[in-house]
Amino acid sequence: MNSINIAGRVIEEPLKSQSSNGLNIAKFKIAVDKTSKDGGFDVFEITVFKELSDLKLDIGQFVGVTGRLVSNNYEKEDKKYYNSTIIGNAISLLGC
Repeated sequence: MNSINIAGRVIEEPLKSQSSNGLNIAKFKIAVDKTSKDGGFDVFEITVFKELSDLKLDIGQFVGVTGRLVSNNYEKEDKKYYNSTIIGNAISLLGC
């Protein structure tokens, strides 16, 4: 099973685009507070499609995201790079 639920604050305006077959896409990042005693936060990249990409999200807005985690890896200049992103299938606008 690949399922993830996180809640955090939007830290950048969504970057909206459209795929070559007309699918609407939006990418944005959220900061999720760490629960360790040192505090801080983790940043996650979120990608959403279709009607979710039309949501108006403001910087600082608190949101909940449900989706799945995907890993991407690629090679550039003989170096291997890895990253993960969350493909969101539901976004809740939270009031905190």
